[in-house]
Amino acid sequence: MDSWDDFVAVVDGPDSLQACLRDLKTAAFVSLALKGRMLSRHGAISVLSIRAGGNMYLVDVHLLQVAAFTTSAGGVSLKGILESTSVKKAVYDVRNAANALFFLFDVRLRNVVEVQVYHLVSRSPNQRKFWWSLDKAIAHSGVLDSHTLADFKDARTTFAQEYVTARGGDEYLLEQRPFSNSLIAYCALDVFFLGQLYDVCRALVTSEWIDRVQQLTAVRLAESMQWSYTPWSEDKKFAPVQWQLDDRSCPRLVAGRKTSTMSPSRAGNRQRPAERASAQS
Repeated sequence: MDSWDDFVAVVDGPDSLQACLRDLKTAAFVSLALKGRMLSRHGAISVLSIRAGGNMYLVDVHLLQVAAFTTSAGGVSLKGILESTSVKKAVYDVRNAANALFFLFDVRLRNVVEVQVYHLVSRSPNQRKFWWSLDKAIAHSGVLDSHTLADFKDARTTFAQEYVTARGGDEYLLEQRPFSNSLIAYCALDVFFLGQLYDVCRALVTSEWIDRVQQLTAVRLAESMQWSYTPWSEDKKFAPVQWQLDDRSCPRLVAGRKTSTMSPSRAGNRQRPAERASAQS
């Protein structure tokens, strides 16, 4: 497999940030993920992963801090994109991310597509008790063939095995620089397949369920921006009880139905983001 750092642009300075913003200026749909130490208002944001079409960026929030969100290029800033009502943001479990963005950087996420909720309602009622992790959802959804799924799992576990688990779960390792190849892969895979997962789940959801998904997403966002929000409450792992009992289920996802490859080179046919950011700096 090609090296991820050849196809993912690390945004860690004014020039690379402005190049990223110029690319995102016309985006109508982006996939987002955040990584950080105790990700919430109690901790810190280390990396913001963004995919827009074939372009992927890892914004070094640990280094750039507030400038990551307030720097503008052509009148566009990350804060403006995240708060825009015209740009859809696909996120998998928005709660702690929204809490961190709001309280640490005064960024209020809007127009969120909550893929975790879409995936929940695409499952049969007897599988709706718990919210699933992104990795489990991707494995269950059938967007990856068996070989690609194995590669995905290997890439996702490498960072945890080499850094987090082996060194006692030290989340400060997310703040070590320069970015290691395993950290780049770990963060990039948060968003690489997220749009495809959303497409698969969205196709299975009826209009009635879409309304309910949007209502719950709004509740999640509103609650996460309150001081009363508890980032690590045990209750967060449970889906709404009424959804567990509702037998008006959408068709279950069937593994192997629609597959994708994981090679970073398949992210798009446009110029590599890393090359473009360098050329424009």
